[in-house]
Amino acid sequence: MDIVIECGPCVESSARELADRRLRFLLRRVDWFVLSATVQLSDRQHEGKRCDVLLWTIPKGTITSTATSGDWVTSVERAL
Repeated sequence: MDIVIECGPCVESSARELADRRLRFLLRRVDWFVLSATVQLSDRQHEGKRCDVLLWTIPKGTITSTATSGDWVTSVERAL
């Protein structure tokens, strides 16, 4: 399974590591089902920290989840 984490220059490296760790942990049992995953992290000035998760699966195509929160931990957990 391929995992890609995309983030802008204003995103801390700890947020990137958190997203990678949590995604690998949650998808370890369904790695046969998920072909690839992309996490997009963005820090928006007035909206908060946003996490978009895109999963490409074998039988159904794409699954998308988005969450926005005041901190990275909550945003990543809600999106996953």
